Amino acid sequence: MKKTKNNPDPNPLRVLILEDIPADAELVEHELHRAGIIFTSRLVDGKREFSKALAEFQPQVILSDFKLPTFDGMAALETARRKAPDIPFIFVSGSIGEEKAIETLALGASDYIFKDNLRRLGPAVKRVIEETSLQLEKKITNEDLRRRVEELRLLAEAAERFVQINDLDEMYEYLAQVLREISGADYLMLSLYDEKLQAVRPKIVKGFEPFRETLRRRWHIDLLQMVFYLKDMRPDDFSDFVSRTLLPVRDGLYGLANRKLPRQICRTIEKLLSIEAMFIMGFSWENQLYGGLTILFKKGNELQNCAQIEALLNLAAVSIKRLLAEKSLRESEEHLRESEEYYRTLVETSPDAIIIVDAGSRATFTSQKTLEIFGIPAQTSIIGTSIMNFVDPEEIPRVQGRMVEILSGRSLPQINEYRLLKHDRRPFWGEISSSPLRDAAGRSIGLLLICRDVTKRKQAEEELRISAEKWQSTFNSITDIVSVISMDHTFLEINKAGCDAMGLKREDIIGKKCYELVHDLHQPVVGCPCSLTIKSNKMEVGEVFENGHYYLLTAWPILDANGELLAFSHTVRDITERKLAEEQIRASLKEKEVLLQEIHHRVKNNLQIISGLLTLQADQAAGKSLEELFSASQDRIRSIALIHEKLYRSNNLAEIAFDEYLRALSENLFSSQGIAAGRITIKYDMEPILFTIEKAIPLGLIVNELITNSLKHAFPDGRQGEISIGLHECRGTACRAPLENTGLTPNKGTARRAPTNENRAPTYELAVADNGVGLPAGQVAEMEKTLGMKLIFMLAQQIKAELKVKTGPGAEFLLIFPGQPLKHEIKDKDHDG
Repeated sequence: MKKTKNNPDPNPLRVLILEDIPADAELVEHELHRAGIIFTSRLVDGKREFSKALAEFQPQVILSDFKLPTFDGMAALETARRKAPDIPFIFVSGSIGEEKAIETLALGASDYIFKDNLRRLGPAVKRVIEETSLQLEKKITNEDLRRRVEELRLLAEAAERFVQINDLDEMYEYLAQVLREISGADYLMLSLYDEKLQAVRPKIVKGFEPFRETLRRRWHIDLLQMVFYLKDMRPDDFSDFVSRTLLPVRDGLYGLANRKLPRQICRTIEKLLSIEAMFIMGFSWENQLYGGLTILFKKGNELQNCAQIEALLNLAAVSIKRLLAEKSLRESEEHLRESEEYYRTLVETSPDAIIIVDAGSRATFTSQKTLEIFGIPAQTSIIGTSIMNFVDPEEIPRVQGRMVEILSGRSLPQINEYRLLKHDRRPFWGEISSSPLRDAAGRSIGLLLICRDVTKRKQAEEELRISAEKWQSTFNSITDIVSVISMDHTFLEINKAGCDAMGLKREDIIGKKCYELVHDLHQPVVGCPCSLTIKSNKMEVGEVFENGHYYLLTAWPILDANGELLAFSHTVRDITERKLAEEQIRASLKEKEVLLQEIHHRVKNNLQIISGLLTLQADQAAGKSLEELFSASQDRIRSIALIHEKLYRSNNLAEIAFDEYLRALSENLFSSQGIAAGRITIKYDMEPILFTIEKAIPLGLIVNELITNSLKHAFPDGRQGEISIGLHECRGTACRAPLENTGLTPNKGTARRAPTNENRAPTYELAVADNGVGLPAGQVAEMEKTLGMKLIFMLAQQIKAELKVKTGPGAEFLLIFPGQPLKHEIKDKDHDG
């Protein structure tokens, strides 16, 4: 049995009626209405309905009969006290006795009303509702007081713990533990403020531990390596963060990461962790930010103790400030101690003398090295002694002037060299750095002097200067162009030969690009030794031909201790003479190769000529003695051999100086014929002319026959006379005027003289004459039949010569012939050979 009545009042009193008789329930409701109570009621009559109504209806007062058919009031009271102990319970019964009614009060009932006196019901309900309200308020007050006391206790314990903690890492661990306990957060992150980065960096994370590896593996994100720059926060987000208030985060993880991570990744992480809400707060003190707190909640969980969290963070900020200040102080003290130790060690171990002097130049402090440098005995102190006692007298004015400049502030600290004196008055060179010492008011009260013995260095510098002068002298005496060029093709050094070659002064070359200054280009020359050395890191060589000269270019790499290319040395040598000599040698070798090949051909030809001469001699042998025949043959062969002798004795194996040959030939003939000295003389009118062996042999044989004939026939009976030989190159339009024809038959088909030009060979004339008896008219025809004249005609035809003869008195033979053969003639000759 269940009955519910509703009332339009928005906040009616909820009344649960446990009654098995509806009429009695209506009487109860009537009394409540009559008492002016606005209510809504639910009527139940069994245990299950009663328990269900307690959970769903949540009554504010329970009115129960004492006895029911299936359920009794005492059982209902026990159930109500267990499930809803704060709800007032009033028995309304007609069967309960006075004793039993009092017992129910002891068991927790609020009142009991007899059904025959229902007029007390309305006032009783009002009273128990008021009492319950007062008790609830008292309970809430007590709970709030207890909670506040607990909060204060926790804050007091935290404050005491914060004072005891002297390590920042321990502070954060403790703070994270307490915050997670009081907030009920599923995930927590504490960040530390980095003043240099103007950002917060995660320091401790709680609850994320199983998820960190997933983040690193899947998205390469490590929470403790992230940096959240405050400059990336939106103005309103930044204001909330530093407000010292715990506030919800807008846009979830995407907003927490200042929108630096992709939104989809943030949403995925939230789903994986079931995150529904998150809060953030920066903790600071006296406008100084020290870190930040982020707490996150899964679905169904809520933030607890917000005020306590804020108070705890503010309290922690004070302690963190203290820790940071103490850490900074410790670091400063440690740094100061280290600095003192460092400078003490520096002074004690410095290789230089360290001296402090007052304004009167008296020493107030000296390092141990000072005694060593100045040769002062170990037990001797120079404190209070003027440092001028250790300065060369000639240097004192300069030292004093320098001290005045430094103390007066007219000069900045600098390093100078002075001649100083040791304790035993031995001189040495000292390098002194001086700087002023000032008091709190900025007035100069003394000087700090750092002195170094540089005597050996000065000696080395002098030796180096002398060596450099020698090197520079040697460098400039090199006739080759030598320069040092940097990696970017800039001249670093160049010798005098290089300056002279370019017609510039050294200062006009150094610092210029070689390709601009030498080649007038805007980029390095491709393939030059310098460019090749930069690529290969080894010596490169090249040759160039410019302005009629050959040059050898060489680039040597200049390496550092690690083998890295620093620069390169570049030399330029004029090798024109060498190249010309090489060309001449090559030409000479080529020529000699050709001549060696020609030797066999020439020997064969000469042997053929000798064979032919012997054959002709044999044909003319009738009536002549064997001795005469052999003598003539010997003269002819000797004329040929003389040509070869002249060739191998000369530097030119291709051509023979024919004027010299004719002199030697004539002397040999005079000797072979046994001519007495002075009876017949010879006169020469010859130009120095070179002929090839092909031209020289026939001409030599002709001259041999002509001189031999003159010696045998022109001067009979011991007569005296003169033979003349002339050799000239024809110049102008004609050779010598034609001689009178004596009836001798000139060689037919001989080449006539041709004018000399660039396309034709030059023309020469060879004349052999004597002032002897001449050629008798009756013997001219007979002479043509002799071997000698036949040879002359034949050889003249061979060299394409025009032969002219003049007789009486004396005789003259004139040959006019071309010089070197023309190209087509050479081809014909080669073909014939």
